[in-house]
Amino acid sequence: MLGPPVTLWSVSRDEDGQLSLSVAIGRDRERTYLAWADADQRSASLDEQLFFELSDLSLQRYADCTRYHMELCFLLTSIARGETVELPAVLGATRFARPPSRLRWIRNHILRLSRR
Repeated sequence: MLGPPVTLWSVSRDEDGQLSLSVAIGRDRERTYLAWADADQRSASLDEQLFFELSDLSLQRYADCTRYHMELCFLLTSIARGETVELPAVLGATRFARPPSRLRWIRNHILRLSRR
């Protein structure tokens, strides 16, 4: 994994069904974000601030933010369905993460070097 790790430390559900996430990005302290997950529709919505902080990792060329967003949404919908998820969960290392193929990794690395 390149760049700072994104760690989901805890998830709690409020009375109104909203999820409260405790997330740490890199060496920063844990911060609390809001999210919503629907178990029936298998959909999730992230707090705007968390969405943009994950997107900033992509701008710094550390990670593919789409994979982090999708993985976090899969984690939240599985928690909403009542499945057990081992926390803390480091994004990119859970069962919902799909690592890139070796060819894609080499291609991305060459493109990153050619841009510098």
